[in-house]
Amino acid sequence: MILVRDVFQAKYGKSDDLVAHFKALNTMLPAPRHREILTDASGQFFAVVTHLQAKDLGEWQKMQKQVFAHPGFGK
Repeated sequence: MILVRDVFQAKYGKSDDLVAHFKALNTMLPAPRHREILTDASGQFFAVVTHLQAKDLGEWQKMQKQVFAHPGFGK
């Protein structure tokens, strides 16, 4: 099992827009074992963290290919 964690620093006041973007992106993803979007409550504000669990690196790479091939991904 692997956990893929991506950390993004949004521009001031734009973290809600970034969260909305990731929620839309989640509709393009195949259903992984576990997926979540986190925002900060303290420390450096406007950070958005995504977590995605996959069985192994091969499964994660397969999901990435499916997302990049999705017609709505470029938008």
